[in-house]
Amino acid sequence: MPSRPGHQRLICGALTGKIVSQLAAGLPPVIDLATLRADRF
Repeated sequence: MPSRPGHQRLICGALTGKIVSQLAAGLPPVIDLATLRADRF
């Protein structure tokens, strides 16, 4: 079955929106963002 990248983007977009809305509201995000820190490199 061929991959469907459109569905992946749709799912990731919803998750990104949820995280951004939580950060804007001052709430903790649904996932740990520590793994995405720039200083981890």
